[in-house]
Amino acid sequence: MALVLLPKCPMCLAAYVAAGTGLGLSFTMAAYLRSSIVIAALAVMAYQLIRIVARRYNDTRRSGLEG
Repeated sequence: MALVLLPKCPMCLAAYVAAGTGLGLSFTMAAYLRSSIVIAALAVMAYQLIRIVARRYNDTRRSGLEG
């Protein structure tokens, strides 16, 4: 969800931060902030995917052993 709502350009992100908090960001800081948000969102999605795959793998192993 964060990736969909994230502005595509750093200047737009800086404007959103300024409008929401009243704090101004430089272009460089906005670019780093945007990159950090993208990396964090991808890491969370990868973690969730690994949990889902591991859960399904364990469920199929258990059902195969019981039957």
